[in-house]
Amino acid sequence: MPSPSIRKAASALVTLTSETPVSDIDAAVSALNGRYMGYGFWLNIVRHLSSTVAGSAPTGIPIIGAQSNPFGAKAPPPTGLTGGGRGGPHRGGFAPPPSFGPPGRAQQQQQSAALQVHVQPPQDLKTLKLIHRTIETLLTHGTEFEALLMSKDEVRQDPKFSWLWDARSQAGVYYRWKLWEIVTGYSIDKPYTPTVDIFDSAGAVWIPPKKPLKYEWAGSLTDVVEDYEFRSDELDEDDSDHDSHTHNDDRPIGLAGGDGKKVKGYLGVLERAKLIHLISRVPTTTSKVRRGDIGRVMAFAMEHAEGGMGEEVVEILVSNVLKPLAFTKAAKPDSPSDSESEREKEEEKPDTSSAKIVALWIISDVLSNSSLGVRAAWRYRQLFDTALREKKVFARLGEIYRESGWGRMKAEKFRRMVVEGVLEGWEVYPPKITQNNPIFQLT
Repeated sequence: MPSPSIRKAASALVTLTSETPVSDIDAAVSALNGRYMGYGFWLNIVRHLSSTVAGSAPTGIPIIGAQSNPFGAKAPPPTGLTGGGRGGPHRGGFAPPPSFGPPGRAQQQQQSAALQVHVQPPQDLKTLKLIHRTIETLLTHGTEFEALLMSKDEVRQDPKFSWLWDARSQAGVYYRWKLWEIVTGYSIDKPYTPTVDIFDSAGAVWIPPKKPLKYEWAGSLTDVVEDYEFRSDELDEDDSDHDSHTHNDDRPIGLAGGDGKKVKGYLGVLERAKLIHLISRVPTTTSKVRRGDIGRVMAFAMEHAEGGMGEEVVEILVSNVLKPLAFTKAAKPDSPSDSESEREKEEEKPDTSSAKIVALWIISDVLSNSSLGVRAAWRYRQLFDTALREKKVFARLGEIYRESGWGRMKAEKFRRMVVEGVLEGWEVYPPKITQNNPIFQLT
């Protein structure tokens, strides 16, 4: 585990010639500022320096030590010991000595004056999921998993894992708090505690989140409905949130750009369940699909195109191509089945090729309606472009005939339905989903 007390950063003063065009300077700053350097470090470029720095002659590259307190601990804000008078908490603005207070008062004051580490869950849903998956795998395979993860070069250079090295970041603090909380069983059937001493010799107290994550331990929709915090009118509240840019506790809010302007959050639990329900009810054969079946999914996507909601819609629709939801428990959540019948169904492995074509039709319908002027719907083009490439959807579709043992005629029919029925229609879209992306071939 990286040392939380040693976090150094290098800074440099770069001087350009007076003949350098301003446009080149702006272009260089825009291209380099905010770039991830690896190991939890980000490049920060400030073009305009203060007068004190600009007036001093540079004597080399100074090495600046970052905040020295472990886990970014900070001193608590003043509690009104000064600035008394008539409005102050104490007469004359001075607090009485500890001996005048009740027993244990001195210890409470000393604890309140200690450094504090405030724990807050990351607002980005993808980061939150990644942290939880990392903790789950670490608890399964031991601490060696974290060491192996941090030793990989692709992880070191991936900004998604920057919190592994930056123990002072919001995500890094939450990762270590959540791991300690699960290992020790601290929050099981315990009331909220304002301060917690995790390390005896750290000299800092941890401030847990005031509210736990909503439906954190729910494994199915049934668990959500049976949760004591669940309200039947929650779906109506989520719909009203789409109009007012507010959000519930179970939908983190992200920040758009660096201007601090809030954008809409992620899908709520019930909204996500509704989308999965609509997709799983679409017929799995191309001859039975009707316009309304796909239109309902498309309408949902258009209504939830903003912020992180559009990203979740794309993630679900792309995953439906690789593993159609109609063949999962989402299609029949209430049908009882014993372990033997489930095992027989798994051994049967039904043919999902037609359902995959239908799943591509749904994506095509969303893309074709993304240019109709619906707010933020244009984002679906780039989101689908990125998701299809990252998951290598068409490369995996091209291997289906080998895995399923199809004959040549069936394999060629499936290829024509994908290429001629879907991809050739996508060539008219600006995101260039099919350009520079080799279409699978049957060999």
